[in-house]
Amino acid sequence: MSWTWSRSSAGCGRAASRPARRAVTALAGGPVRMLHPQVGMLELRREKLPIGDSGEQLLVIHHAEPGSETARSLALLGSLAATPDAADPVEERG
Repeated sequence: MSWTWSRSSAGCGRAASRPARRAVTALAGGPVRMLHPQVGMLELRREKLPIGDSGEQLLVIHHAEPGSETARSLALLGSLAATPDAADPVEERG
């Protein structure tokens, strides 16, 4: 997978009006499984993107497949985080 991003050049003259372009290539990613205490198992995809001029740092992105059970669980977590009681952990009921 590959993305291209651009930003304005900081130089002057003609180069300043053209965006600087750099290809960003995702490194090998893969499936990741995480057990969340409130919503259960999350099956995510992991993408790793190198951060230019950062000395080997990576941006790691975890995301769910659209429409999947994990996507629905993440949406539920988002709504839980938006409620005032979200700071209180859910107690396990035995």
